[in-house]
Amino acid sequence: MDQLIQTITNFQNNGHSHSNDDIAAQICHQILSSAAKLKAINYLLQEMKEKAQPIPGEVVQIVDTLAKELQSLGSSVYHLNTPENLKNVAAPQKFDLVTLVEETVLPFLVQAPDRTISRDYQAGLLFAYGSREKTQIILDNILSNALKYSPEGSPIYVRVNIYALASSNKPAYAAVYISNSGSFIPPQEQKKIFNKYYRSNGRHQLGQGLGLYLARRFVEMQNGQMHVESHPVEGTTFWFTLPLNHC
Repeated sequence: MDQLIQTITNFQNNGHSHSNDDIAAQICHQILSSAAKLKAINYLLQEMKEKAQPIPGEVVQIVDTLAKELQSLGSSVYHLNTPENLKNVAAPQKFDLVTLVEETVLPFLVQAPDRTISRDYQAGLLFAYGSREKTQIILDNILSNALKYSPEGSPIYVRVNIYALASSNKPAYAAVYISNSGSFIPPQEQKKIFNKYYRSNGRHQLGQGLGLYLARRFVEMQNGQMHVESHPVEGTTFWFTLPLNHC
């Protein structure tokens, strides 16, 4: 972990562009987020050991997912530290969006056992075209914000829908909706919330103001769109789209 963060620090100190510095900062945040989830799982495993309880297969699956996530982030750091690789843009790949959403949600259920994250998937399997790694970062960022900026114990709602273009009945893109209750972003804040380094005065959480900026950027890099809707009573929903066909 320390070596990964040191690599990011070296990269930032070597005069690379601010744009890539932003990505490095987001990767560092993602590493720390994964470490926090692993710490929560470690606490759970110690508790189960003291009670001589068997380890559920779901916990093993979560640990495996987080290990793969850290491996992927380590690979990203390597590419950042190799200038010639920065010019290479990975071709879109086919991946199961529903499975990815579920894998991203499960560690949060361990990390925040007092919260409920309801899921509603229009399809059991849904293959999107894009970057699985970038989409995981997008999901992690929105889910993390949904938990941080809503009342303790309140539910989070995740929904995945399929849509067709007006000119065709063939499914064209998927939309992921992540909603919380009890949090409201005023219209004037909604216009700025995806701006680089922007942080709302009403939100007292630590951060660099890069998460949503990069989340939208990663969505757009995959030929999708990202938006926010907020209501004083109904809460806030962040949603984004991804194509179901190769662009």
